[in-house]
Parts: sequence; C-alpha cells; structure tokens
Amino acid sequence: MSTEIEEPFAAVPRIPARRGTQSPSQPFVATPEDGLLELTGLNLDGDIIDLAGVEQLDIEDCDLRRVSFESVEGLTEIRVAQSVIEHTDLSRLRLRTVRQSRLLDAKLVGTDLSDGLVQDTVFLRCVLRIANLRMATFKRVAFTECQMVEVDAYRASLQHISFTESHIAQLNVDAAEAERVDLRGATALELSGASRLDGYLVSEAQLPALSYQLAAIVGLSIER
Repeated sequence: MSTEIEEPFAAVPRIPARRGTQSPSQPFVATPEDGLLELTGLNLDGDIIDLAGVEQLDIEDCDLRRVSFESVEGLTEIRVAQSVIEHTDLSRLRLRTVRQSRLLDAKLVGTDLSDGLVQDTVFLRCVLRIANLRMATFKRVAFTECQMVEVDAYRASLQHISFTESHIAQLNVDAAEAERVDLRGATALELSGASRLDGYLVSEAQLPALSYQLAAIVGLSIER
C-alpha cells in the first residue's frame, strides 16, 4: 500500500557543536585507575591504546584517527560520547554506548553492541560485518555509504534509522521493534527473520528484494 510520506521519514541525528580537542604534548600512554580509563578532549592520531587491565573505557569529546586498540578480546566495555572516530578498527570490541558521535571509515567486524545504546550517531563509509546488535537500542542513527553484512539485530529497538547508499545483506531483524526505519536508500536489501515489517519504509523498486520475506510473513508457499 502506497502512502504519502512526510519527509524526513526518520529524524536526523542530534549532534551538538563540539568543544576543541588537544593533542597530547607527549606520546599517549594509557593509565587506567581501578579498571577505568577516561579519554576526554583528546586529539589522537595513530596512537595505540592498550586496554590490558581496563574494564571500562570512556571516550568523550575526542577526535581519534587511525587509533589501534590492543585488548583482551571483548573484555573492555567502551562508552563513546560526542566524539569523532575515523579510520579506526573497532572489530571484536565491546561498545556499550555510542552517543552524539560520528564514526567515519571505521571497521566493525565481530563488534559487540548487544544490549547497548547507539543514539544520535552517524556512520559514514563504515563496515559492519558479523556484528552483534542483539537487544540493542538504536535511536536517530544515520548510515551513509556503509556495508552491513551478517548483522544480528534480534530483538533490537530501531527508532528513526536511515540508510543512504548503503549495502544491507543478511540483516537479522527477528523480533526487532521498528519505528520509522527508512530503507529506501539501501543499494542492496536482504532482511531475514522478520515476522512483521511495520515501521519500515521501502521504495516500490525494492519490493522484489523482499518478496520471499513477505511471502514467509503471510504464510504463502512458493513453487520453485
């Protein structure tokens, strides 16, 4: 059923103006206290952040470029706020919250965002592959020129999400709750696990890509 759409269908991320960041006068060295490492107002380029012994990493109002994380896989909970993370590999890390931030040319392979919160955030030219979004909340998030492959969003809450020139393949939305999710800008679209698709918006040209999913939802048998 076609309907008149009020644009924008999904609300855009609300990212406030940021304060300036400073480059360290000496090479950066991580110094956690009682398992907590706080990065505030820093401009890091090419630095290595050693997460050994770090239970929680808070990144606030920072610019991180080409930063490497050395970690015991998935043991550190990372919280990001009002920051820009660019050309950085976030694979196999545990992202607990990402708020009012921009991720540019970032790699998220096997990244764990389950039960987490991503709000008012832009992903630009990012790769999300085998990422865990189970039971996460995404609110006012924009994906532009991103690749999303084999991503598990089981029981996730998806609110005001937009995709522009992005490739979506094998996105599991089983039991996900969707509100104003704009898929019209997806250059490829492959959803799985959906028992309902209310809350999503697609273009007429995208309907063939969803034909098997729609048939499964209504219980329609297809002879091949």
